[in-house]
Amino acid sequence: MQDNINIDFCSLSDALDRLRALRVPVPEGAVDRLRLHAELVRMWNRVCGLVSAGDETRICSRHTCDSLGLLPVFYTSASGLTHWVDIGSGGGFPALPVAIMLEDVRFRLYERSRRKSAFLERAIVELGLSGRVAVVPFSFPDGFDAERACVFTARAVERPEEVQDILSRIMAPGSIFLVQGHVSAAFRPPMFHVEHYSEEWPWRRGPLTLVRRLDDHNVPRGTF
Repeated sequence: MQDNINIDFCSLSDALDRLRALRVPVPEGAVDRLRLHAELVRMWNRVCGLVSAGDETRICSRHTCDSLGLLPVFYTSASGLTHWVDIGSGGGFPALPVAIMLEDVRFRLYERSRRKSAFLERAIVELGLSGRVAVVPFSFPDGFDAERACVFTARAVERPEEVQDILSRIMAPGSIFLVQGHVSAAFRPPMFHVEHYSEEWPWRRGPLTLVRRLDDHNVPRGTF
């Protein structure tokens, strides 16, 4: 039965200890919220297909901890950015674990699936993230204001090349894209700087690359 499934919370504790060692702040109450998010994913998974059935006992090690691995990169390369756009959010990875940890950043989660967007809306309320994290139930980039510099993620979209092509055309100067997987040839100099990360993060699934939109002088101030 699904209710008897045990989630791998030990890996979450290990990941948070590693973040603390890297001087990444862990907000008060973050541990309970991260555990709650993993439990909500487990509870809704059979209805919404948020993770594979084989990952239900490994939600933290396969998904939560992988998401938290973006935080050291954020603090070293993007800490001045206060808006984050996650494309194809699904079960909320990486956006919701990261939103729990980054209390001064606003998030927009693009998810066109009605069931998954309903899950995200419920999770945002239960995690106490309302007002700072919003779901956009459309395909990206519908409704997106391209004038503000943002952090972008797109961890598990169906057509990554298509999403990356769109981002290469609309990213404002100063924006960064944290790519978990293949990087499109659309991100070419002199408009973009591409940096591959090789630092050890035991829970990372595949390569991590930072793509930065250059020429960040006079970044337009849009609304979000």
